[in-house]
Amino acid sequence: MVAVEKDKFYIETGKELDTSNLKTDLLKDLEHQKNFLSSVEKKLSNEKFVQNAKPEVLALEQKKKADAEARIKTIEESLSTIS
Repeated sequence: MVAVEKDKFYIETGKELDTSNLKTDLLKDLEHQKNFLSSVEKKLSNEKFVQNAKPEVLALEQKKKADAEARIKTIEESLSTIS
């Protein structure tokens, strides 16, 4: 499975996947996404930032948060299917 933004694509091949490497890569990406989400949430919880930021900047940060949450969910779903 390949995840692009909120879409999932399944690619069938004749090759067997190296699930240990795939799992390691997914865990690294999951950690990265969680750290990114944490930094965005810190910005959005900063009252001074929220009060002074332009509406389009706030909208962009909220989109980043939603995208990171969607990626985390997709990665966690992928990890649950790997044995």
